[in-house]
Amino acid sequence: MIISPMTTAVYHAAFTDAGGRSRYVRYLVMCGLLTFMGLVLSTSTYINGVFSNQPINWRSALLAQLLPQFIWCGLLPVVVRFDHRMRSRTQRWPRILAIHFPAAIAMSVIQTTLFGLIYWPLTAFSTIRYSSLTHLFQSIGLGRIMIGIICYKLIVTTNYALDYYEKYREEKHRSTRLEAQLAHAQLQALKMQLQPHFLFNALNSISSLVLEEPRVAVHMIARLGDFLRLTIENNGTQVVSLERELEFLRCYLEIEQVRFHDRLRVKIEAEPETMRAQVPNLLLQPIIENAIKHGISARAAAGRIEVIAKRKDGKLQIEVCDDGPGPDGNSSTIRIINEGVGLANTRERLRQLYRDDFRIDLSSRTGGGTMVTVEMPFIAEETFEIGTQAVVA
Repeated sequence: MIISPMTTAVYHAAFTDAGGRSRYVRYLVMCGLLTFMGLVLSTSTYINGVFSNQPINWRSALLAQLLPQFIWCGLLPVVVRFDHRMRSRTQRWPRILAIHFPAAIAMSVIQTTLFGLIYWPLTAFSTIRYSSLTHLFQSIGLGRIMIGIICYKLIVTTNYALDYYEKYREEKHRSTRLEAQLAHAQLQALKMQLQPHFLFNALNSISSLVLEEPRVAVHMIARLGDFLRLTIENNGTQVVSLERELEFLRCYLEIEQVRFHDRLRVKIEAEPETMRAQVPNLLLQPIIENAIKHGISARAAAGRIEVIAKRKDGKLQIEVCDDGPGPDGNSSTIRIINEGVGLANTRERLRQLYRDDFRIDLSSRTGGGTMVTVEMPFIAEETFEIGTQAVVA
């Protein structure tokens, strides 16, 4: 059988998804189901012939029942593309069913017509004979159309089931990637925050306060304990409330303030309604890490970090600002910070969670300093949507 380039293109368009992954397996599954249905009908035809004293051989039974199914296999691209286009335009099932029903009749009539035209010359090799082509269509017409409607519904139902299965696999794969990225983010946080120099500096700072300011030392030990507790409690959690994220951030910043003494000042402002908004776990820590590294550490004088959270046009907007030297807009510093591990991982996690419905920008502030702006959908429910898959926050 010779397949033209145009036919190949039609099949490829019908059974290849938007991501370029081949769906010819879907075609084989549907053809397998249609062939199985043809074998069942062939067996039924053969048995009915035996018990009705009108015996029919297996070749005739297979020819009469398998040929229509093979014709349906050839019509698969048309039915699949029509089903996909219909579901892309509307999600209302009554409307979809109302359109599919006349489409099923029309396709069954086309399939029956093709079957009759192909089967008529082949009746010479069958024990089932018809006096004319008109007689053939009169004999098989209504019954074949009814069976065709069933075949059409089988194709559409299988197509929907396979779409749902692919969607389930995609969401499961996305969820797995998110869990892996979360684990990586937590590992990065522990490696950056709890590596020896950080822990030793924090303990040295606390120990220097034990005799001079014991109450401050006790307070800082408690905050270090809270920091470790929150890190462990949030293990495996994809999203948390902004209130919980800020609590974690305060623990981290209070420990950093011990290292920098009076050189680090912090201001956190969040509108009350934003506190219940859901944000990715460990969202702000790498951004603050960058602000301290490129802003506070880069200057000898005291520095200031501000975190501002507000709701704007149905979005949650978080700004992290520092008054450090700031990058020159014409230099490569902004690019270096933007492409750093912290912001790159944060951007990728936001992309996985919100796809294209987010924004993260790094810019210079007027008068000096750097500002990182993160914007994402404002979601306050306890159930957070990752794509179309719900997970409990």
